[in-house]
Amino acid sequence: MIEYALREIEGIVGSKNLLCDTANLYIFRAGAADLSCRGKPNAIVHVTSRDQVPEIMKIAYKYEIPVIPRGGGSSVTGVVAPVNGGIILDLKALDKIIVDIDNGVVEAEAGATILDVDNECRKYGFFFPPDPASARIATVGGSIAENAGGMRGARYG
Repeated sequence: MIEYALREIEGIVGSKNLLCDTANLYIFRAGAADLSCRGKPNAIVHVTSRDQVPEIMKIAYKYEIPVIPRGGGSSVTGVVAPVNGGIILDLKALDKIIVDIDNGVVEAEAGATILDVDNECRKYGFFFPPDPASARIATVGGSIAENAGGMRGARYG
């Protein structure tokens, strides 16, 4: 079943964005401190636009394949490690940041790093509260998924 799903996904992202080789499966199977994990994904899927995400999710649902979203891979809690196969959905390329000064709103895609969002906010005299030690690689999506944000996040939310 996974082979059929991967063929369909390849039609969405292209062959260069679908990785099934042993080296990449090993590298992507864990976060920053999860190197002892025993699970291995069936594939790594690099998305290049957010329009691809729902299409991939429909395929995964159809074939009952678990999907693990991944941003910067800085997690030390094991949330990016597959338990029993599945697809790691690499969202790192989804890194658009829009600052709307008039409405006091920042919109950031899941792959935008915490540092990049903060730097963009500072251009306008604001700051982004989360400040994990891994801000250069930690992403907005990961920060939300982990409910993580460092000490400044504890104060400002």
